[in-house]
Amino acid sequence: MNSNTSARVRVRPVRMPELCNFSLVGDPQQLPSTVPTKDANTAQKLVKPFARQMPMSTFERLWRRRLSVHMLTEQYRLVEGLEEVFNNMFYNGRIANHPSTQLVRRPDAQKAIDFIFNNYNKIDGIPHIFLAVPSGVCLRGNMKSRYNIHDIAVVANLIRRMLRSLFTEEEITVIMPYHEQASRYRDLFRNTRLFRVQVSTVDSMHGRENCCIIFDTVNSHQRSGGGPGFLTDPKRLCVASSRSRDCSIVIGDTQALVRDQDTTQPSEDPGGPGATNNNGDRCKHIRAFYNYFASKGMVHLVDPMRLPELQALDMTEVNAYHARQRVFLNATSCKNFGEQGHVASQCDVPRVRRRFKITLVIVPSTATEAWHDDLSTRFNMLTTRYWFGSPRTIKSGAISK
Repeated sequence: MNSNTSARVRVRPVRMPELCNFSLVGDPQQLPSTVPTKDANTAQKLVKPFARQMPMSTFERLWRRRLSVHMLTEQYRLVEGLEEVFNNMFYNGRIANHPSTQLVRRPDAQKAIDFIFNNYNKIDGIPHIFLAVPSGVCLRGNMKSRYNIHDIAVVANLIRRMLRSLFTEEEITVIMPYHEQASRYRDLFRNTRLFRVQVSTVDSMHGRENCCIIFDTVNSHQRSGGGPGFLTDPKRLCVASSRSRDCSIVIGDTQALVRDQDTTQPSEDPGGPGATNNNGDRCKHIRAFYNYFASKGMVHLVDPMRLPELQALDMTEVNAYHARQRVFLNATSCKNFGEQGHVASQCDVPRVRRRFKITLVIVPSTATEAWHDDLSTRFNMLTTRYWFGSPRTIKSGAISK
């Protein structure tokens, strides 16, 4: 079609039949639909003018306008107790349990509670636990997606033990926010013949479920740049915490979850009934998620360096990261009056030049040890500096450390 003929083409609107009632079904607290495209250039032209509107779906936009809303408040998936974390965080405690979710009707959930108690000495009547991995390192792959080898070793060791007496391979799903981490899990399970263990990102797991969900948060306080990442989205956290039926296990670094902060601009749309507040610190959902496990006493510290699964993984990139960190700390260590434990860029004390009174003390080699101690005590009280040994030539003046 040339330009002359295309100029004469007119777009005619399609007439829709008159609608008396129009209903939308969905969950505004979980992830909206994703529209993939094959043409990156076209996608950039189409999405860019509406970038501010894309994070909010039409369903959520209408829901926030306080239209007529009917909420189904009974859940059939999770065993009783597992729904507490997302029910209180995202639904204001309005979700109720169907009788089929009672613990006495879920033998796999009862086995999961026994498994957690036997392996981690933790029990609160709910088949869930948070495994803290403080020594992990979060790195970036070729596509800038994140991965954490230490978390992979912890999950691999956990699955090995669960397969002995608890679940089958088909009943276990490992989910995480990043594609790079998912790719490394698939490679590991392929090499170790765990072909039927399911691996999925949180977004791909939306709308699905399984008996046991292992949620790997990937992030660590030791990471090669970047902020808290995808978990700042409370909808993604809601999806990740609501996929399991009988057992839920979370892997992560508690220091990263508690320390990370992120601020955003206020939203232009008013909040609806039960809406989460996305203004200000969005990482409050991550901290609330961890604090829930901490309040239950279900946080267990894991040292991946002792696991045999870590020895089978390639640690070249992790070792290179630690080498870069040592070089950085040596080059930027704080030299402000001998302070230690932080680098110069993080020092909150202004560097000052301090003037000292220096006193030269000449001590004969025949002096007794008691005489040394007495002299040392007196000079410490006078806040002067002293030397024991041969005389030295010292000039009084300003000394900067």
